Parts: sequence; C-alpha cells; structure tokens
Amino acid sequence: MWIRPWGFKEGCLIGAGLLVTGWLLQITIGEIDWSLFAYPVNIIVLVLYIAGIVAMHCLRKRVYFFGWMSHYTSAVSSLLWVAGITVVMGLIRQLPSDHPADMFGFSRMLSAWPFVLLYIWMVTVLGLTTFRAGFPFRWKKLAFLLNHAGLFIALITATLGNADMQRLKMTTRIDNAEWRAMDEHGKLIELPLAIELKDFTIDEYPPKLMLIDNETGRTLPEKAPEHLLLEEGVTDGQLSDWLVTIRQTIPWAASVATEDTVRFT
Repeated sequence: MWIRPWGFKEGCLIGAGLLVTGWLLQITIGEIDWSLFAYPVNIIVLVLYIAGIVAMHCLRKRVYFFGWMSHYTSAVSSLLWVAGITVVMGLIRQLPSDHPADMFGFSRMLSAWPFVLLYIWMVTVLGLTTFRAGFPFRWKKLAFLLNHAGLFIALITATLGNADMQRLKMTTRIDNAEWRAMDEHGKLIELPLAIELKDFTIDEYPPKLMLIDNETGRTLPEKAPEHLLLEEGVTDGQLSDWLVTIRQTIPWAASVATEDTVRFT
C-alpha cells in the first residue's frame, strides 16, 4: 500500500478518507450553504480553483500526488466513488431546502459535504487530465481534449452557477401581462420581463366509475379491478354484480364526503 506507482487501492482509500472527512464536517458545521457562492463570490472561487489546478499541473513532476491525480487509476477511482454516492442519492428521498436534513446529509445530498468533496475530487482529476492532454498540444489528441474540456466546463459552471438560480412561481391570466412572481418564502419579486398568457387549453377525459372499499380504500375486486368508462352517450353499465344507470351528468362536479359515502354536487 502507498508503494509507487499508486493504483486503485490508494484511490479507494482516498475516496474513503474524503467520505469520512465529509461526514465529520457535516456533523460539526452542518451542510453547505450554496447561497454564499452567489455572484461575485462564484467568479472568485472559479479563478482560484483554476489557478490551483494550473499550479498542480506545473508541480506534477515534483509532487507525486499531483501527477497521480491525472492518471487513469485516479480517474476511475473518483468516478466509482461519485457514481456510488449518486446511486445512494437516487435511492433516498431528497428534501427541499426549507426542510431540515438528517445528520449525515443523505436527505439533501447536493449540499452534503461527503458528496461535494468526492465531486471536487472527480472534477479536479478531470481538469488535470485536460491540462495534461492539452500541453503540449497535439492534433491527434484534439477530440480527447475537447471532450474532457467541455465536460469540465459544464460541471464547474453548473455547480458554481447554481447559487444564482432562483425558483419562482407566477400566476398568469389570459390577456393580462404579469411581471411579478413569488419565491419559495412567499416574497414578491419583480422580474425584468413580463409574461402574457394568450390562450389556455386542457384536455378533459371521460371519468371512470369504480367500486372502492371504504375501509381499505382499494378498488374491487382487488386482484382484477373493474371500471365503467362514462363516455358521452353511455347511459348504463355493470360493475361486478351491480347494474348502473346514469340518470344525470353534472359537469364540474365536486366531491362532498358524508358519513358513509361520497356525493358529487
């Protein structure tokens, strides 16, 4: 272990170290507040990060760790760790920003230290690999260089630009321009543009009539539920042992719950 040249074992240990370090940071100082990286902080962080990668590339022959970071064993190790934690994120329900996360950050992974540290490792490896392929420049490596450089730019800008993104809700009405929207905290925000709704259509499908057990809420029969499609012109039908006759159709009907049944008015 830790005998040069480093391989996948060292890469797995580095990933495990970043994971444990991330959990310790998550427990002690909490999750990352991405709003702190809004403009112009994200530009400053980007410049410093690129400068750090350039310095690591220039010192790769003096510092073995920097040189190994651009090796394929480091790239594969970082990809495996990020892929693994991404699978965990997909299996666990993610909570919005206004809900408290769990202690280890599994419920809000994009702001959790373990995910961010592993993500930074992968992007740094990608950046060092791009510099290694680009200097000295060779035409035969152009496709490799553009592929890695494009992915590097996309990952960096998407991450640092996330702090400036706002999610707003706007209510519009036909033939009325609207330029005001509300954020997730209910604050009214005026936008630099106006939106006018010209037309609105919605497709209406015929309702389905089914038998439901009031105690369990399941449709009957349970293994093979039956339904009656109430299309235009249908006046009667059968559901299990029940004969159904349609006497009146009430458009835009709303359900009203009573003691033992549900009525539509």
